[in-house]
Amino acid sequence: MKRLSSFIIAVAVFALLTTATESAAQGFDYASIEIEVVAAPAALQPGQSGKLEITIDIPPGYMLSAEDGYLEIVVLEEVPGTAFGELEKPDADVVDQAGGHYLGEKTLRLPLAVSEEAAAGEREIKLGFKLQVCDMAGLCYLPTDPEDVTRTASLAVKGE
Repeated sequence: MKRLSSFIIAVAVFALLTTATESAAQGFDYASIEIEVVAAPAALQPGQSGKLEITIDIPPGYMLSAEDGYLEIVVLEEVPGTAFGELEKPDADVVDQAGGHYLGEKTLRLPLAVSEEAAAGEREIKLGFKLQVCDMAGLCYLPTDPEDVTRTASLAVKGE
């Protein structure tokens, strides 16, 4: 009988943990994060450099992980005649045992350069976002897949 009681308790604990994990995975709507991507400047000549300014607005009561692996921005499709640098991130607002986190609105920058040989014309730059959000109590939700959270920016390459 004691074995059966231990088994029932173990099953109950497993069910509670599974439910908590599932609710953590499903408990945050990543669509509530506002993300805007703008090329600065909006037009470049071949051989010039600029940046994509990426503004992320985190809802009140939540923090966005600032750590590599939990905050990544990926160029999803090749952009002819354009190369991208390393993501520039501001310092974290909160640092705890899990690392750094952002609160409120933050702007990140992704450097870009247009090659000397780039043809004139409009470029669509499709970015994917890997994001992980935590609530203020420290409960972190499963991160997004870059294919699931995307934004597109336009860049004009002007001819000589």
